[in-house]
Amino acid sequence: MEEQLTENQLYEQQMTAWFEEHDRLGKQIERAIEHHTEIAELNRQQLDLHNRRMDIALAEYNGWAKDNGLELQPLKS
Repeated sequence: MEEQLTENQLYEQQMTAWFEEHDRLGKQIERAIEHHTEIAELNRQQLDLHNRRMDIALAEYNGWAKDNGLELQPLKS
């Protein structure tokens, strides 16, 4: 049989559980922020590398276009 708790004991246990739950929620949010910050930095690096490769391709194309009297394309950087 379960122990009968007083109203004060019930309130204390309920609030202790609530505080613990919200403490864990706060830590989860902090981890999510850290994770997304790291992903954003990696995305910036990927974009920079992508733009560099695009510039190489565009320069190559522009050389060909110039030789063939076609319109040149602007570089990404």
